[in-house]
Amino acid sequence: MSSSAYFLKRQMLTALTLYRGMESSIYPADRLLGNYFHQYRKRFGSRDRKVISEAVYGIFRHRRFIEGWENASEKQDELFKPLAALVLEGLIDRKTFAEVWEGKDAEKYFGLFNRREIPGGIGFASPAEKLAFVYSFPLWMVERWLQRFGEEECVKLLRSLNERPPLVIRVNTVKISSEELASRLAAKGHEAVPTEMSPYGLKIRERFNIFELEEFTEGFFEVQDEGSQLVALRVEPQPGEVVWDACAGGGGKTLMLAALMKNKGRVIATDIRANKLEDIKKRAKRAGLFNIFPADLNRLDESKLIRAGVDRLLIDAPCSGTGTLRRNPDAKWKMSLERLKQCRADQFGILEKYTRYLKPGGRLVYATCSMEPEENEEVIEAFLREFTNFGRAADDTHLYPHQTSTDGFFISQLIKSK
Repeated sequence: MSSSAYFLKRQMLTALTLYRGMESSIYPADRLLGNYFHQYRKRFGSRDRKVISEAVYGIFRHRRFIEGWENASEKQDELFKPLAALVLEGLIDRKTFAEVWEGKDAEKYFGLFNRREIPGGIGFASPAEKLAFVYSFPLWMVERWLQRFGEEECVKLLRSLNERPPLVIRVNTVKISSEELASRLAAKGHEAVPTEMSPYGLKIRERFNIFELEEFTEGFFEVQDEGSQLVALRVEPQPGEVVWDACAGGGGKTLMLAALMKNKGRVIATDIRANKLEDIKKRAKRAGLFNIFPADLNRLDESKLIRAGVDRLLIDAPCSGTGTLRRNPDAKWKMSLERLKQCRADQFGILEKYTRYLKPGGRLVYATCSMEPEENEEVIEAFLREFTNFGRAADDTHLYPHQTSTDGFFISQLIKSK
């Protein structure tokens, strides 16, 4: 065995160990991977981290298909899952696969995985069952999407959710223009082209560790999906206004709102996870933004700005996250219909509680990274029935990965009557 195959085998063993621990964990895979690599940062280089991460995500992404072949195969090998995942992801060639697989049947299995053939003897009671196996999704999820979109659109959606998302950045126009940043990246051999829907986005052609660029350190850009950028754009914040990002998370949209306001006015950022606000402070400092004000969500009534009423309110509500399965393939195995119902109740509660702080005539943008009606239009319709002092400012926006190459998003824009 060559040294490269030997090291790949070690990486696959690490990936398999991590995957097994993540299966039963309530925490998302990206967080667990981040914690693990931080803990053992002296043991793994960037190449190791990339291969291990891709293998872990690949197993989650193609789990049902891989397990089907593993059960049908005569070969019992602990590396079956990670190696199959690398083939399905297109990240390993025949020669390397054969060397690590260590068997005369390597060519056979490489071809079977590469062509996504279904093991003999496996039958399906419905089209949904077959799609759930081939594309590795929970049956209940596929059944819903088949009913909503029809088979052709459903297949396109499933395929797109199994693809790795493009690398998209948002230009921080407080410090640099899109044209200048694209030129600087091109000079370093990184082609960046404008995104189609967001005027502040650049799509990077190839994947690399973009966080090592001096342009990132200097705060010239943030990594942000184009769909997420569109959410912030729908808020239409104006310089000098008071804008509240109520579910700010790590602050991607908060930073964009502050930049759109050209550092004038105030962006209040809150989140149920108080530790996230520390991340926002660090990111704002790097971006040169000083109109962001993190606040304690439990002490809203003590804030003079909040009590006086905000001009614009963004509620990027906690949700099932079905629109982000390209990035978080482990999440699809932890979802359930019961979880959807709970999300809907939480989302309505947030709207009910926070919208009282919006000024008359103010704009509310409700968004989720979900594609499920229960969390989206049904929540808005129920809210409008109960709160008649709100009306629509524009038609709702639906973003689907197979149609827009973005994460899946729902965006609703409402106005509070004067």
